[in-house]
Amino acid sequence: MKRLKNMKLSTKIMALGLVVAILMAGMYVYLVPYFGKRIYQEKQLKTRNVVETAASLIEHYVDLEKSGAMTREAAQDAAKKAVAKLRYEKDDYFWINDFQPNMIMHPMKPELDGTSLAQNKDPNGKFLFVEMAKVVQAQGAGFVDYDWPKPGETKPVPKVSYVKGIPEWKWIVGSGIYVDDVSKEVNRLIITIGLIVFVVFILALALSWLMAKSLTKPLLNSMDNLNAGAEQVNAAASSLSEAAQHLAEGASEQAATVEETSAALEQMTSMTKQTNELTRDTEALMNDNLKKSNESLAAVIGINERMAKIEADSGQMGKIIKNIDDIAFQTNLLALNAAVEAARA
Repeated sequence: MKRLKNMKLSTKIMALGLVVAILMAGMYVYLVPYFGKRIYQEKQLKTRNVVETAASLIEHYVDLEKSGAMTREAAQDAAKKAVAKLRYEKDDYFWINDFQPNMIMHPMKPELDGTSLAQNKDPNGKFLFVEMAKVVQAQGAGFVDYDWPKPGETKPVPKVSYVKGIPEWKWIVGSGIYVDDVSKEVNRLIITIGLIVFVVFILALALSWLMAKSLTKPLLNSMDNLNAGAEQVNAAASSLSEAAQHLAEGASEQAATVEETSAALEQMTSMTKQTNELTRDTEALMNDNLKKSNESLAAVIGINERMAKIEADSGQMGKIIKNIDDIAFQTNLLALNAAVEAARA
């Protein structure tokens, strides 16, 4: 895991493309046998379907015989001719034999018609028609594998046939697929899928290389820019660190100043308290002085009133004294006159 983290981005992308290609190859290895099996099964199913179709055609003539429209001989002859003409997949055909087993109709080897097939066996020693009769008698229908030559050839090749019984006439109708044909079809599919996987493999590697190249270059440029930016950030961080240190020193100085200011504020607070106390005392003293001043003012006003009264009384006294002086003068004058007169006398 650590090694994966240390890998370059381009290497990771290439590895991812390689993983995708390997997965495609793994899918190819897994799917080829699966598709081969599926193709073989589909061929078997198709053979079964066409044999059942041919059996339905024969049963149609069986019904004509039952209805009295045709005799058994005529119905069987018409059924053989109809089935002999049936073809599918170009050269694939149907044959008819009975339970003995005897060949009733073989379109590719008419020399077998009417002959016994009991001793007919493939190169592996398998009595194929006897086996077909056994399968039909036991199950009514089924698959039988054996070797049989292709049309126009003499060498037997592996073949799988589906046979179905017609119980009313004791007939067996069948058709088969040649295994090598299926193998050829599977091989064609394998080659096709292999080419597709190879192309995808090459494209995955090519796309991975292109993506790695297209992504790595911008990323390297981005990394260079990021490194340059990181250096600028480091320089700015250093500047900020120095500024922060200066700020810290300034903060320490400010803290000391704040402490001194706090002490001064405490002194000012104490002085303010004392000033408030002095102010209260001064206020009380001023109120007392004001009260005394009011009293003094009242006293002065009273004195002034008294002085005015005294002044008024003094004026009256002056008038009285003047009157007295006048009286005294007149008295003195009279006394003088009296004295003069007395002297005269």
